[in-house]
Amino acid sequence: NGSETQVITRQAFADLQRAAKVHDITVARDLATIREVRVFLDDPLLTRLQLVDTPGFNHDQAMDERTLGILAGADIVLWITDAVQPAKQTEFEKLRLLKEQGKRIWLIVNKADVNVADGAAWEESRQSLDAYFDETGFLDFFESRIVELISCRQMDDFWTGKFEQTKARLGAE
Repeated sequence: NGSETQVITRQAFADLQRAAKVHDITVARDLATIREVRVFLDDPLLTRLQLVDTPGFNHDQAMDERTLGILAGADIVLWITDAVQPAKQTEFEKLRLLKEQGKRIWLIVNKADVNVADGAAWEESRQSLDAYFDETGFLDFFESRIVELISCRQMDDFWTGKFEQTKARLGAE
């Protein structure tokens, strides 16, 4: 079928992602050939589960249907939303559908570092999001009512600790 497997470094993959975001024409050809990305991590939690990153929702109907098809076989759904734009109204319908299917859904808020510089600001942000999610009924869809705040960019001790806490809670699940 002409497919080829190529192993690249984490940095090379990050460079491709950055180039895709700015629509760098020089790598567009390379990006068009990628059909699947597999990431291997040495983490004990991953010996007990398989993670599948879906296209998500709110792109178009075909993508939404593809995501729902993938999630049909999932035991647990990690609903990762953006701290800058959490709980979009269009997500409520999809969450309701997943809940009706008996899916166990966990809420993880990424990019929580945008307005958080320390533990006090993190707690204030968590409480604010808790109140917002509770008021809108968003938390009602989730297995755990704990709002997991993580950062995909910050790798300091504070954010690494928060990520480890989230992993520990998921591992216990």
